[in-house]
Order: sequence, then C-alpha cells, then structure tokens
Amino acid sequence: MKLDLVLRAIALPPNRSGRRKPGFVLRDWASEDLYDLAAPPPRLRRERSDRTAAEERHLKRKWVADQLDKLAELKLVDVTSDPGRRSKIVVLRDDGSGRSFDDPAGKDELYLTIRGSVIASGHFATWGAPELAGYFAASIAAYYHPRGAGRGRSKPGTGTWWRQLSWFKDDQMDPKGHTVLPFAPSTIETGLAKHLASGLITKKKIRTDPVTNRRLVTERNLYTNHFDTLDKRVRRVPVESAPDGED
Repeated sequence: MKLDLVLRAIALPPNRSGRRKPGFVLRDWASEDLYDLAAPPPRLRRERSDRTAAEERHLKRKWVADQLDKLAELKLVDVTSDPGRRSKIVVLRDDGSGRSFDDPAGKDELYLTIRGSVIASGHFATWGAPELAGYFAASIAAYYHPRGAGRGRSKPGTGTWWRQLSWFKDDQMDPKGHTVLPFAPSTIETGLAKHLASGLITKKKIRTDPVTNRRLVTERNLYTNHFDTLDKRVRRVPVESAPDGED
C-alpha cells in the first residue's frame, strides 16, 4: 500500500500532465528512489555490511518490481516495459476500475491527502501501519471538526479536532455517515501516540468549546495537526520545470 501512496503523490495530475497521460510517473524516478520513499517492511531493510552497492540496488529494484506487479493486478497502475529504459508507470484511478487517474479536488466526497513533505522529508518511509492509521485518523477528524460560520476546511496535515477512538469505527456517531477507518482502535491509538511523541500532533486540555465558547460537560483533549511543519525540510520543484514529453 505504501508504494501505491507514494506513486499517487508523485504522479502527474490531469492539469499538469501536458501531452502525457494523467498519472504518468516521470522516469527520473528510479526504482531505488521509489524504494527509499516507500521503505519496505523492517525485515527487508536490514543493513548488511557484506552487501555490495550492486546487491543493494538489485534488491531494491526487485522489491519495487514485485510491488508494481501486485498493483497492476489490482488495476491501480499500468506498467509498460521498455527494453534499455526504465519501465513506463502510469497511475490509474484508486477504485480499481482501471480508468484514468483523476484529480479529486473540488468533489463532494472526502479524499485523504498525504502532504507531499511527509513523503519527501523521509518520515513516511519510517512509518508502519500505526503511523499511517494515526495520520489518516487525524486528517479525517480535522476534516469533520465543526467550524464557525465562514471558516473553510483546514489544509492537509493541519487543523484541530477532538474525537474519541470509537468515533473512527462508528459511522453512526455525529456526523452520521462520516468516513470510518479499516484499522483497529488500538492501532489508531498507537499511531496517534507516536505522532504526539514526535510533535507532529500536539494536544491540550480544554473545558470550553473553541467554536461556540460553551462550557463542556467534561474536560476534553484538543488536538492540533502539525504535519505542515515538515514543509521546511524539503525543497519544492515545480512540475512545469520537467520536460513536456514522455521522459
């Protein structure tokens, strides 16, 4: 799943693809780059002093190739071999329909966005299921957090919220029909704790609703997402600077 998320972060969206197909992944990205951004399970990341650089490259390329085969079977990517060159990777729609990559911006339904700097900074590569679950939970909670009149939704990786763990698994809790997560509450709790420890999420005790200023029946934790602070650790490269061809 992590490689799929990385590919969706670097694939060219429809309004930036030019003459290429939407979802095209620039061939500047080598298999080793994709491996380092996604990072496989710890058992495959063990460092061995007797392993040569060539062996490391081979293992990374093999892992990426195996993952791409799985994603292709699920109709999430289209991979075309090109002898003598890097394979052509085109990311497809995330519903497994095999249709072209789309840009969900402006649609009514909720789409979770992984902030680019989360991946580019290297944090994403170190994350396991708990950290992913925690990030998704914090993002969903911030999306549904009540706001005062005229206040827009927070940007990906930011915002404040308060929700109990059971809310992430029960779409009948207000607001009804909200997005639920396919993670156990204990996994979400562990992930949130890790992000709190790293400072990517902070919390404070409150007794007053910050939107209505009404006194709360019980003391609550107000959480604030700070994943945007990772922006300072990366350098942005505009898509427009890339050649408008198939390379």
